[in-house]
Amino acid sequence: MTDAIVPQQEGRPAAPEKPAICPVCSTEIPAGRDRCPGCGKYSETAERCPHCHNPSPAVPYFSRSGAGCMVTMLYGLGGFPGVAYRKAHENELVCELCGGHRGFAAGPLALAAAARRGVPEKPDQAMQRAAQIEALGAGRSFGLKGLAALLGFAGAGTLLLTLLFVSGLFAALGVAAAAGLLFGALALFVAGRGLRKRYDRDAEVTRLRALADLAREHHGVLRLDRAAEVLRLPPPQVEPLLSSLVDGQRVKLDVEDDGVLVYRFLDWMPPERQLPGQGSAR
Repeated sequence: MTDAIVPQQEGRPAAPEKPAICPVCSTEIPAGRDRCPGCGKYSETAERCPHCHNPSPAVPYFSRSGAGCMVTMLYGLGGFPGVAYRKAHENELVCELCGGHRGFAAGPLALAAAARRGVPEKPDQAMQRAAQIEALGAGRSFGLKGLAALLGFAGAGTLLLTLLFVSGLFAALGVAAAAGLLFGALALFVAGRGLRKRYDRDAEVTRLRALADLAREHHGVLRLDRAAEVLRLPPPQVEPLLSSLVDGQRVKLDVEDDGVLVYRFLDWMPPERQLPGQGSAR
């Protein structure tokens, strides 16, 4: 009797999940969301952190403000310290609340998905927003560097005037003021350089999410010409973005008989379509 009942139960469609109620502000939390849209409190459905034991999702290491400020300062020290620090924590996931280690993402696409918050955007809109993020970062970085240049000129002029026309106690005060201006100029230049890199990284993550969403919509098979059409970008701009994801394992690149590049995202392809294409692999 039990054997006859089980298949019927397995064949029934799953009942839709009901929205949870936030215990803080009583706002409905939609199914599949781990955070209240009203007050921001995490729901009990979120995975619990093994370090702080609170419901909290795993997020990229550099999405937290402390790590972002640290890599910004290290990039300003010449580039190499920032690159080394970034490589040491590349693809690392941490608890959004306490910062405890939560493993590593499988690749850049998984890392970008972990950074997703809010309602997904359409791929073309996400690409436009990534360009806006880059432009905003370039503008703010240029403003800080321009202010740094003004302070640098002021510091150099103060030092020159002090050495030429002032002596005694006033000379010491002039040198101290010039040193303060030059240090402020250096700090602003470092901040502008690091700020630009942070905005560029946010734009890169936004583009990766757009490509991931587009690949999912096409069941893991993405032609370059079709991707360029949907993203509303010329193919020469789209090809480097897609080619940067090719690793030969999760994302493969084939060339069709008509010469069009085809990118195969194996994680989102049905098993029967995960066979080599007719074109030659490149």
